Amino acid sequence: MADRRPWYLDVLLMIGLGVASVAPAQAQTFVAAPGSPFAVLGTNPRAIAVGDFNEDGLPDVVTANVNSSNVSLMLGNSAGTLAPAPGSPFPTFTASHSTNIETHPQGIAVADFNNDGHLDVVTVNPSFFQGIGGGVSVLFGNGAGGFTVAPGSPLPGGFKPTSVAVGDFNEDGNADLAITNTVFLTDTFQNEVEILLGRADGRFDHGTTILDRELPYHRPLNPFWAGPPRSITVSDFNDDGNPDLVFVTSGTNDVSVWLGDGAGAFAAAPNSPIPIGRFVESVAVGDFDEDARLDLAVIGSNSVSVLLGRGAGSFAPATGSPLALSGSTSEAAVGDFNADGHADLAIGGFNMVFVLRGSGTGTFTQPPGSPYLAAGQTVFVAAADFNGDGRSDIAGANIASNNVSVLLSVPDTTAPTIHCSVPDETVWYGSDVTVMCTASDSGSGLADASDASFQLSTTLAIGTETSNAVTNSRQVCDVAGNCATAGPYNFSVDKRGPSLSCLAIPTFVLNQAGASVSAVVTDSGSGPLASPVSVPVDTSSAGSKSASVTGYDTVGNETSTLCSYQVDYTFSGFVAPVNNAPAVNTAKAGRTYPLKWQLRDADGNFISALSSVVGIVVQPTSCSTFASTPTDAMEATATGGAGLRYDTSANSYVYNWSTPAQGCYTLFVQLDSGQVALAFFNLR
Repeated sequence: MADRRPWYLDVLLMIGLGVASVAPAQAQTFVAAPGSPFAVLGTNPRAIAVGDFNEDGLPDVVTANVNSSNVSLMLGNSAGTLAPAPGSPFPTFTASHSTNIETHPQGIAVADFNNDGHLDVVTVNPSFFQGIGGGVSVLFGNGAGGFTVAPGSPLPGGFKPTSVAVGDFNEDGNADLAITNTVFLTDTFQNEVEILLGRADGRFDHGTTILDRELPYHRPLNPFWAGPPRSITVSDFNDDGNPDLVFVTSGTNDVSVWLGDGAGAFAAAPNSPIPIGRFVESVAVGDFDEDARLDLAVIGSNSVSVLLGRGAGSFAPATGSPLALSGSTSEAAVGDFNADGHADLAIGGFNMVFVLRGSGTGTFTQPPGSPYLAAGQTVFVAAADFNGDGRSDIAGANIASNNVSVLLSVPDTTAPTIHCSVPDETVWYGSDVTVMCTASDSGSGLADASDASFQLSTTLAIGTETSNAVTNSRQVCDVAGNCATAGPYNFSVDKRGPSLSCLAIPTFVLNQAGASVSAVVTDSGSGPLASPVSVPVDTSSAGSKSASVTGYDTVGNETSTLCSYQVDYTFSGFVAPVNNAPAVNTAKAGRTYPLKWQLRDADGNFISALSSVVGIVVQPTSCSTFASTPTDAMEATATGGAGLRYDTSANSYVYNWSTPAQGCYTLFVQLDSGQVALAFFNLR
């Protein structure tokens, strides 16, 4: 017979209570084992357990298949895959079993019940019908991956046995059973734990019945939904070396702790049962704060409540408890999935498995990627190192899809995923371009939380433009050290206004309608929005003018410049007897000659303001080449000093010029518009 070490040493080794050295934290994620999920060849596998049933040193999996009344054995290999054992699935009943005892298994546990050194299996089979009792089935393992139903299986097991755990409660060296059960009376139902004491040959005797509580119910009652005790686990909560019990009751949403005396009897722990909240599903045990006292993780339908052991079987809520989860949950398993030496949790859900990383202080966090996709309604989960890499992996029984999912914990070698919303890189922009980015990592998680959302930008100086404006880049890494880089991105950015060149200076007539000035727009960046561009101008007064012209490039930069224009009068020319240049007027010196002219606007209206004439000057000149600009002119002299006047009857300006001495002269009439009228004289 193989050596039998105390049950609690197995627990200590499993949860790492200082037995194994603590390794540095390792970044990890989960991937489905090749070929996962694996068909169990049974119907509705609800519960799952792990053991080495063919004794090859690799973990195997057994499932309790509710609707097919059998147990499936899936043999593991070093790759982490599973295959049905020869002869699997194995029935939970003998050919001669009583038809008044239920055979549909709902809970499962593993131990060596007949002391032959090979692992065996026990299932509990709840009844769903009045008149049929619950059952307990024992299957003896042969060490080669096969089972034989124990004689007399299934044994009577109350009415509704829901879960089973194994321990040596009377410390005789034989494996005993603790089975949660519900007994229905006339107006009440009793939640209890049946203790079956094992014999050396694998048979069992009834021991203590623990009455946890008696509760009233209202008819009609569906016994399946009566809120029975379940998820029973064996551990030592008061450090006396004797196995104790913990289980949850879904109907009252609490957890009960019963302390064993080592002789097969139990007493309720202080403050037991402990209220938890709504929808309590299961309980898992581990030393979550690493103080050498066992703690509890109580699973609700969408939360986890952590109760830290305080000695003597008492517990207190951990900081941050309960931890909310986004989805339905059921049973849990404890393992060290990231090989950091701290106990973690795996929790079954609907088509998924939640993983919570333990900190070693009693708190848990849900890493990126959790929950991980499984198959159909993963109710029970188990933890083991299925591929032999030193990391705990997860096996989940999928009750709706009749298979088992294996999720392997693997080092995270995948870089974070970066998504950047990149604007169109083929167009021009009038300001710096910002690229919004997000990053995520479904494995070990982002090393820097600020990398979850960031931006990249160009930084072009004002007054410049380029088709090669480059953003910065950003490296994003996960906890495992895998990195990805966002950017740089190239854009065309124009922060400089266009250039404007005025067209030739136009001349307009006073009060001319529709007058405008124009400029050509050029831009070496995004290009002009329009060219040329024009603006209307004011012609209500004569003279040299200017107007502001604005041009735009295609991204909205603008430039303005002043463009000049001229507003003139319509000058009639001198009237007889004075001839207009270039004709030369031959006259006698010392005589008076009348100079007459008319000014009009664009509409033909006469201009009569004397201020329109700003000067009348004469300049001696060569008779062969008359001066056309007054460079050394002198003011002309009017007869009698009367000067310029306006003749309203003739609508003419009149100036009686008293001619100087003999010689050649140019007479200039200067207007306020800048216009100059010339008359050439040869005085004799």
